[in-house]
This record gives sequence, C-alpha cells and structure tokens, in this order.
Amino acid sequence: MNEKKSVLYSIKPYYFYLIAEGIKTIEVRGRIPLSMNWDRGIWLHVTRDKKSFERIPEERRWFYEKYLGKVGAHFKCNTILTYRLNPDDWTYDDYPYLLNEPSTGKDCLSPSELIATLRDREIGYGLVISNLFVLDKPLEYKDFTNAGDNKPLKAVPQSYVYVLNGIVQFEGSTEEDV
Repeated sequence: MNEKKSVLYSIKPYYFYLIAEGIKTIEVRGRIPLSMNWDRGIWLHVTRDKKSFERIPEERRWFYEKYLGKVGAHFKCNTILTYRLNPDDWTYDDYPYLLNEPSTGKDCLSPSELIATLRDREIGYGLVISNLFVLDKPLEYKDFTNAGDNKPLKAVPQSYVYVLNGIVQFEGSTEEDV
C-alpha cells in the first residue's frame, strides 16, 4: 500500500523561532524528500541547541522554551527553490555563487550559514513555507510513526525521516488545514 507520508525535520531553536514568527519563509536544506508518496507536509522537531536558543531575543525565550526537544510546527511545501553553488567562486563574503535563485532574505541565512547548511553540495533546496501551523502544545517525537517500519519513532532524525499521516489529530482543524 502506498500511503501518503509527511517528513519530520530537525531544526535549531533560532530558526524555529524565525519560522514561527513568520520572518523565515524558506527553509534551506541540502537534501529533500524524493518519495512520490510525500504529501508535501513537513513537521519541525526543535533541537536542544543552547547556543542557537540564546540567539532568540531574551524577551521571547520564555515562550519558545517549551518547544526544545519537541515537535512544534507543521507546514506545507508546495514550492521548492534550487540553490546552485559555484565551486569556482566559493566565498563566505557575499552571494555571487547563487546562480539561479537569488536570496530574498526570506531564508534568513548569512552566506556562511548557507554554505554550512549545504556543506559540500553544489545544489541545495529552498522549501517555501505555506500553511504554517504552530502547535500550542508541542508533541513528542515518539507520537510519530516511522513510515519505513510502521513503528513509533525511536530517535530524533539527524536530518529527516518519513512519518505516516493520521497519527496526530488537531483539535478544531481538518486534514485540509494541515
């Protein structure tokens, strides 16, 4: 059976904050889901990275602390941008290496952060965030079912993992909302 599946990504607290506040509208990744059964849904698991958390404005940390180590949001990705790095012009100082999708600033990454995100890849992907739903009460990663073995997740993904739909019900929302 080819059941539709979403993706669970790990994300640092500062970038989660930027997404939840609507400042960051493009999530850049070096790898993206390739399954034909991917429903374009993405869940965000917030890491416990203290250094990243301290980048959140102090007056907002009290609110975002509850998301550390938990799944805090879901969004749909209906558009994927391509970032191409030119290895002949590898620089940390500006954006001349972006060939086809100039940064709009909506990815909220400095050139050095973009290069670090993509690592040694020449191509990266910008997942355009739409239909963002930030959870009032964050979920545990164990609340999700691994699409590979139909069992609850045993660990947080380093990058991403496919998860089955239907394991989480939103109070007052329909499947179309999510």
